[in-house]
Amino acid sequence: NIMVEDFNDDCKISVLEKIAEEFDGANTLFKFALLNRKPIIKKPYTKGNTQDTNIPIYDYIAMAKNLHMPALYQCIESWYESTRSPTIQPNDITDDDMRSEINNQFSRLFRKFIDSAYIKECTFHESALNAAYPATLQHLNDLITARGDSLRYLNLGFFKCNDEGLNILAKECTTLETFKIKASDCSDKELANFLRTQQKLTKLKIRDAVGMKETMDAIKTLSHSLVKLRILNCDLENCTTPFTGIGDCTHLRSLYMRNIRFTKTTSLSQLLMPIARCEFHNIDFSKTQLPVEVLTEIAKKSSTTLRRVHLIRPDNEVYINLSAGIEALAQYAINLRHFERNIHPSEVNSICYFLDTIGQSLETLEIDSNMDGHDMSNLIECIGRKCSNLSVLNISSFEFNPDAFKVLIEGCSLLHTLVICDSQSVNDRILELLYHADVLQSLEILGCPNISIEAIDRFQKERKEIE
Repeated sequence: NIMVEDFNDDCKISVLEKIAEEFDGANTLFKFALLNRKPIIKKPYTKGNTQDTNIPIYDYIAMAKNLHMPALYQCIESWYESTRSPTIQPNDITDDDMRSEINNQFSRLFRKFIDSAYIKECTFHESALNAAYPATLQHLNDLITARGDSLRYLNLGFFKCNDEGLNILAKECTTLETFKIKASDCSDKELANFLRTQQKLTKLKIRDAVGMKETMDAIKTLSHSLVKLRILNCDLENCTTPFTGIGDCTHLRSLYMRNIRFTKTTSLSQLLMPIARCEFHNIDFSKTQLPVEVLTEIAKKSSTTLRRVHLIRPDNEVYINLSAGIEALAQYAINLRHFERNIHPSEVNSICYFLDTIGQSLETLEIDSNMDGHDMSNLIECIGRKCSNLSVLNISSFEFNPDAFKVLIEGCSLLHTLVICDSQSVNDRILELLYHADVLQSLEILGCPNISIEAIDRFQKERKEIE
């Protein structure tokens, strides 16, 4: 029961910021920051009752620098639930009047934060799951009008920002360092205009944009500062040179382009020439039809810097064989630490070459894939012999024999996370081989029908004895 007044100001600020960063920390934030009180006795001559009156010890709100609005809303819900008699649960808040009172209190407290606190970071919206969360364009306008000049981090999350919101941001908020937006309701023109106003942007995340020709061109105006770029589930079919603006960003080190639709008229040279100017640490082209030549060019240019590569195949698309690109990674990306690809049977030989060449550098390998019943024992043995520094491995849906798995477990002695779901090969014998995997902390074997309950019980007992 440490009293808050025992903390110095730096400590209190740090605690409040850390709590506010966590969406699930709403109840803690509510109790620590808003309910901690010091009893003050009313003087005898004051009117009214003489019972203790509670007042806040400090102006916690003024200390805040990180405003997590979804957590703030959960705080208000917690307060409302605790004031009901009897106390209610979140699912009990069904009445419109109840929700209206919660929303009004949220707006009042939100107003107090933006009036009192020097907000530098704001998560405006986070999840599409809470349908009751009432963030509006007016809230955004109030935030930016009051604190736009001080904001460095703005995560709009799943808030449906539109052109009006972008105009507000473009006028009042030009020194952001991190910006995240769901752009499904934004025009290409206004999104591009907003990017051109930014002076310090280092991290940019755009989700669900349709038509990005001007936006992709405007990215080059961030060339002096942009380090991380995330473009997720966006339509680039009207953009004939999607990498040109990106290629101008010579400081760019992390590029994620997941589930992207490129135009079919883009020539290979229009993709390769800009990419050749970049040197990446992390790339993610998951669910994107990436020409193998682009992967090869990235491997060559980023030979010593590349650390993480994610290449999950697109759903229901014509398969593109990336064997040549995987082999290029083996030849050039000598410091690769993390590789993810739901490999195709035609890529197995390339993966074996890849592991044989740079397997010692890998720490995370995720190659889970439905291999149509192919025996992956040779690949499993290759992992065991060549990847001694692996700490995380996902080989779900693979089929293999116990001897190959024994080689894997003995060779990968640093493995602390192992995922082998949906495999017919995982049986009681496989669990026995894992009894003495001393470092193993997490094992996922969901959907493996050939494991008995008795074997699971024995495995848990053996692991407890080791611990």
